[in-house]
Amino acid sequence: MFTGKIVEEFKIDGDFIRIRYIKFEDFKDLQEHINSLVEEGAYLNRQKKVNKKEGLEFITDFLKKIENKESVALVAEVNGKVMGLAKINKKKGAESHVGVLGIAIRKEIRGRGIGKRLAELLIKEAKKHLKIEIVELEVFAENKVAYNLYKKLGFKKAGVVRNGLKKNGKYFDRILMVKY
Repeated sequence: MFTGKIVEEFKIDGDFIRIRYIKFEDFKDLQEHINSLVEEGAYLNRQKKVNKKEGLEFITDFLKKIENKESVALVAEVNGKVMGLAKINKKKGAESHVGVLGIAIRKEIRGRGIGKRLAELLIKEAKKHLKIEIVELEVFAENKVAYNLYKKLGFKKAGVVRNGLKKNGKYFDRILMVKY
């Protein structure tokens, strides 16, 4: 239904940016995207690279969730290559008015406003199609750039889980944030 649907197109510094829904053909770009973030040691829950089978399961699962109005997933395509992914998964039952946001942007395009615009459009799409009223997220306390971005987007700190994340044997605090 929404597969590949373009949400917005614009230019930044001569680069053509397209924000759109994911499509099955994004499989290889998304696999490379996630693996580049793992290699970088980015602030992700995922610590291992994605193999082909996992990548296919990942994209297939997202497309089903979008079709079933359980999720919205957008990519930021820069000059034809997927360089960012953002998703909101709708909670169930008594929390069905709440969505959980996740976003990952490749190092090469950070700091240019693309991630901010991707998140803004994602939230707008989730409100419209998932009927969510509250968006939650979690961020590594050490990830000051992401934390500041979320504050700019209107998220408020809702709490901290001490040692709530463990990556490569090291513990990190997890900040919970919410936007109404």
